Amino acid sequence: MIALIVVLAAGGTYGVSSQQHAQYTTSTQIKLKFADAMSPVTAIESPKTFLGIFPRDLNHVMAYLTTHAIARSAYRILGVPIGTAGSVSVGLLYPKTYDDYFSNVIVLSATGTSATLTARLANAYVSAFLTSRREAVAAAAAAAVRAQQAALSRLAAGPSNAGKRQALTSLIEALRALQLNPSPEARQLALAEVPPAPSSASPAHVAAFAAALALLCALGIALGLDALERRVKGSPDPRGSLLNRRRRPARP
Repeated sequence: MIALIVVLAAGGTYGVSSQQHAQYTTSTQIKLKFADAMSPVTAIESPKTFLGIFPRDLNHVMAYLTTHAIARSAYRILGVPIGTAGSVSVGLLYPKTYDDYFSNVIVLSATGTSATLTARLANAYVSAFLTSRREAVAAAAAAAVRAQQAALSRLAAGPSNAGKRQALTSLIEALRALQLNPSPEARQLALAEVPPAPSSASPAHVAAFAAALALLCALGIALGLDALERRVKGSPDPRGSLLNRRRRPARP
């Protein structure tokens, strides 16, 4: 009976787990470059988020990494239907430990049923994110150039505004340079590698674990039943003793 229970548990578990695809997991890291709050470019009121990344923008950046726009661009790079390569998740490499410390490294993890495609998925997401950041920075810099040029044109001529005109001119030149060569203020530290083995246990390992667990349970049940049977057989029966006394013949 014990052997039958073990065989049924192992066989059933192996059959169920073998129907499920193996899962592979890999990850890559994105290092952000926090902006200098004292820089004239990042001091522009609008759009500040695109012209520099600050610690307060971490949640926004991580949420943006998993938006449909980034997913659409990533799957365009992969050349497969969206959602078919696997799933991604993001988090900080080091959690916030002090009030004045913020991690600037984001970990992007990808999980899928193909080892090679899972690695490509992680790298495609990072590539789509960096491209999107460059485009956003270029667009923001172009808008800021127009705004600063308008402010420059409103300044009255004369020596009293010479300093302001010089500052605006320098700022416009810096913004134009940023527009021509936009920086995403982030970089991928290393490409995601192809995972050498599934992250989930193989059906054989799952079946072996189930067999061992079934064996322990079966042995426990068997020992419990044996102990109960011994207890029942070894205990006196007061009703049986009374009947035996009644059936004994009377002594002469």
